Amino acid sequence: MFSNLDRDDFANIGKVVGIALFVIAFLFPAVHEGSSEYRGFECAYITATTALGMILSRGGSPSSAEQLFDLAIIVSGAISPLIVMSFFFRSPGVRRVFAIAVFVLMIAPCIVFGMSREQSGFGSSEAIRPLIGHYFWMIGGVLIFAPELVGICRKSRSESQVR
Repeated sequence: MFSNLDRDDFANIGKVVGIALFVIAFLFPAVHEGSSEYRGFECAYITATTALGMILSRGGSPSSAEQLFDLAIIVSGAISPLIVMSFFFRSPGVRRVFAIAVFVLMIAPCIVFGMSREQSGFGSSEAIRPLIGHYFWMIGGVLIFAPELVGICRKSRSESQVR
């Protein structure tokens, strides 16, 4: 069934599946906080717009933990726009830069979840917890950039064999 498909075909299939998951993620519940669930599009809106306002209105001198938490929320809000912006570039080099940036920045939501859990107490229902939409979003982002990420690994491996 797949014997006629080459590497580029698999890469394109992966990108299409990744885009589908990425888009669908915005419709599913993405995080749970306290008694509220937020869909992906609500999370995107909150992290891209109101997070910065909350931080600026906090006042005082935030602790280093609060600063890290705030930065992680802001960085989390930058991931989706970066993914969307990457669709406008065809250059493999530019797409690799986007792939690396998105892959590294995907650590930020993990920091938010971990710090929220730690601040509210392990097992607390007040902690921000990921839901299915968050996982679709993460997997979609990875699949969108999988060909670039694999290309980076393949390129570095071939360079090391030449030496």
